[in-house]
Amino acid sequence: MLHEETNMPSNTPANTVSAVKLSLQQLLNQYRQGRRDFHGVDLSACDLSGLILIDIDFSYANLSSADLSGTDLQWAKLRSVNLVKANLSRANLHRSILRHANLTEAILVGANLRAADFSGARLASADLAQADLWGAIAPEGRPLRRQRSPALFR
Repeated sequence: MLHEETNMPSNTPANTVSAVKLSLQQLLNQYRQGRRDFHGVDLSACDLSGLILIDIDFSYANLSSADLSGTDLQWAKLRSVNLVKANLSRANLHRSILRHANLTEAILVGANLRAADFSGARLASADLAQADLWGAIAPEGRPLRRQRSPALFR
């Protein structure tokens, strides 16, 4: 399978996928038309707050400093995504895959992270206050059986 934007194999490591800058309007139009694969796009510093983007695939994308507060990202695929300094407060990430994602200094206050997979993710200085972590997979691969202290992710 090839990435539509880059014509590279879909298993290409993140550091070799060239980012494609996408406007918010382009994203919304393509999502409404049924597209869900947005591998490697650059939406850094975009305001995506409050959107419904269920089952979207932002793997290898650059969402650094993006505002995703209140966004519905249930079942999203966010493998190796750059979410450094992103605002995900009150976002719904239920059952999302965030394997190897970089969430350094991300704001996840009050986010729904139930059953989200953070295997291999970086969460240094991320703010997980009041986040619901029930059933989430911690970065080291250990499942959480109930909501626990965000300190487990530091």
